Amino acid sequence: DARSTMRSVRREPSVLHLDLDAFFASVEQRDKPSLRGKPVVVGGLGQRGVVATASYEARVFGVRSAMPMHEARRRCPHAAFLAGRFGAYRAASRQVMDVLHRLSPLVEPLSASAAVVHTTFDNPALSDDKEWLAVDYFAGSPFKDNVYVTWTLFDFSCGPDQVEYCESPIFFSRSTDGGVNWSEAIDISGSSPVCNFGDLFDPTEDPHSCNFSQASYPLVGPDGTIYVAFNNSNTSPEAAVIDGIAQQLVVKSTDGGLTWTAPVKIGDDFQTQPYSIPGHVLPNGCPDFRPCLPPNGYRADGNHFPSLGIDNNTGKLAAFWSDFRNGGPCAIDTSLGVPVPVEPCADHNNDVFVAISNDGGATWGPTRQVTGGGAAAQWQPWGDVGENGKLYVAYYDRRYGDCEASGCNDITLASSTNGTAWQRRRITTSSMPNLTCENNPAQCGFLGDYMGTIYWKGVVHMAWGDTRGRDVGGVPEEDVYYAR
Repeated sequence: DARSTMRSVRREPSVLHLDLDAFFASVEQRDKPSLRGKPVVVGGLGQRGVVATASYEARVFGVRSAMPMHEARRRCPHAAFLAGRFGAYRAASRQVMDVLHRLSPLVEPLSASAAVVHTTFDNPALSDDKEWLAVDYFAGSPFKDNVYVTWTLFDFSCGPDQVEYCESPIFFSRSTDGGVNWSEAIDISGSSPVCNFGDLFDPTEDPHSCNFSQASYPLVGPDGTIYVAFNNSNTSPEAAVIDGIAQQLVVKSTDGGLTWTAPVKIGDDFQTQPYSIPGHVLPNGCPDFRPCLPPNGYRADGNHFPSLGIDNNTGKLAAFWSDFRNGGPCAIDTSLGVPVPVEPCADHNNDVFVAISNDGGATWGPTRQVTGGGAAAQWQPWGDVGENGKLYVAYYDRRYGDCEASGCNDITLASSTNGTAWQRRRITTSSMPNLTCENNPAQCGFLGDYMGTIYWKGVVHMAWGDTRGRDVGGVPEEDVYYAR
């Protein structure tokens, strides 16, 4: 059968890319015999619609995917123009995927009509991480309905054995047809005088490349401008290796992602929380070589990940993150060749910060503290700017009850009109218990790297990971919670 034939021919691990060409149109012709042998065009039928799929009969007249629908009508006025039946397309796609799963357990669908089937990764030195999507939904944007994705590409091909860290730039791709097709991925983290040591691990790199980056956050403005904020460690060899004072950067594109500005610095990011390293292992499941905020064992990388918000009326931008500039001091260990903060620390006073730009991200105002005084940890924020001009940011908070000592957490929402004076409100109705390896060995050490906050039509929406869980015998476990 087909499986035995494949086994006899494919003696080496391989990757098979399968693309179902003219898929939507073919499903229509399959289900409607009157359309067989005739030109069929599927897509948006409105004035700004685009072609999703064209049958081979329509392609003879020059109709192709992503073409404006009015141009397709001009070239092939006698075609059948259909808005699409995506339920039927998904059902047909599932049938194809079922066949592929008989050949390999590793099937990665890319869309309803395309998938990557592989039995080994093409390049084990490369790793994609922290993918994030943004959609241009603004009626006045020249790029309305475009979909954008950004992510980090980790390269571990340096060193004598070509398995050591080289770089981690930010990559970008866009779709102009609702996610059916995507552009070739491009590096958008760029180079800038604010970045240094880009050649630290690979001497062929630009010294000013901003290539030690992570955790990109894409945002679309009402005029179609794309902003991407990300965390960057091209500030010192220590920051590049494990910890130090890093920075938040932003790039933007005004032409739908075709070209990008050089990175602009938003503000400093103090990545100086205590780390779990050999000889200084942190409790409650904190992963090796990761920062944590004891008594929580959740890795604290998400502390540093920036989020962006924009006032759709004025274009005011705000970037939110948290860091350890007010915490400690902690003991220092030098066994790894660079100074690494470890326990004991005087305190774990992590705080949330914001910076504002009123000129489209070209310059940024001073970094201002969102959280109040005291030595409790507040971490992993997510913020937005409302159409009313106010700033909103939600974050994990250990200042309630005995949480700083016990490791329980709550969610606080802070709001401000100017970034200097803040009102704070406790959102959770009870504290989340500290999830440890003793009470939940399956989930200890991680509570996610993200939460979510968005202002929409006068309402603030929040989502986060929560350890209160469901009724599982009183054992803390992780679930997603939502409030508005």
